[in-house]
Amino acid sequence: MRIFAVLAFAALVAGASAARAETPTAAQCDARYAACDAQCKAEDPKRSLSYAGCSAACVAKKGACDSEIIYDKSATWTKKQYDAAKPWVEEKIDNAPANTQRTYPAQERNDASSALKK
Repeated sequence: MRIFAVLAFAALVAGASAARAETPTAAQCDARYAACDAQCKAEDPKRSLSYAGCSAACVAKKGACDSEIIYDKSATWTKKQYDAAKPWVEEKIDNAPANTQRTYPAQERNDASSALKK
């Protein structure tokens, strides 16, 4: 179980940045949004329901673009935090059964009543 938690977090930290060649700039994200919104307006000049859907997709793409910038800027910090926390997390995972038994000791039920016996 510990290995899955470690691998999942490592994939989160390293996976996305390896897939793209270059992080976009904020100006590029803004330009992509403006182009997308202009295309939506051209396809639906009356700005009816289809414009709303198209515009929402543009906003989502801009959010993804901005998130990519934030992720890339924070990846080094995130990896540093992960490396610092990893021993503590592994220790907690390794000791989980012992901690559970100490916190919730085995108790027997008294058949005469529903009260717990210690």
